[in-house]
Amino acid sequence: MSAQFLKDKAREISYALARVSWYVKRPELRLRLETVGVELLENAARLSADNNQDNVSKALASVSVLDSLVRLGHSVYEIEPVNATILVRELDGLNTAIRQFGNPSVGSGQELPDLETIFKVKNLDMPELNKEEMNEEAKDAKLENNNSINTAIRQSAIINRVKQGNGNGCKLKDLIAEFPDISERTLRYDLQRLCERGIIERVGNGGPSNYYRTVERTGVTATS
Repeated sequence: MSAQFLKDKAREISYALARVSWYVKRPELRLRLETVGVELLENAARLSADNNQDNVSKALASVSVLDSLVRLGHSVYEIEPVNATILVRELDGLNTAIRQFGNPSVGSGQELPDLETIFKVKNLDMPELNKEEMNEEAKDAKLENNNSINTAIRQSAIINRVKQGNGNGCKLKDLIAEFPDISERTLRYDLQRLCERGIIERVGNGGPSNYYRTVERTGVTATS
């Protein structure tokens, strides 16, 4: 586990938190997300320079607080489920990375195992898919996996635009006008995924008269 990885991951999470907190209406929750997000960035930088136990503890504390804040935001409908899921997952990964980098066994006479020396067997060679055989949805899924945080931020913006319909919904043409830098194909894919997750729903029998609206939720199960 490298120091650069810790700094990069902390920076990604802090950036995502800043974008997500922009849409949080409760000022205290928004302020805490932004503040602790910056603290995480600072603590990760200190840890990358010196992995002493004090720096490890501070970095882990920042991750723990952010995990709790994100779960709270999700429970009170301030953070969309798709964003909460990704943030909790990324925080959990950073938690593991911090513990490995901090290496708490140093000084006790027992070093942590170097897993890099274990996984020396090359991955099985798998045939590449013919690009012409990959359908458009599979390509979008591959793109989303490679850039999940950016996808979550984009979808969060779409959700908020749909909410602005004030009961009248939001049409695809409205989203195209709102996000000129995003292709229509990508917007259609995002809308499909959000519908599949039950966050929004499509109303209409097809064609340009279709519109999207948010799904009223009476309860939410905490996402882990």
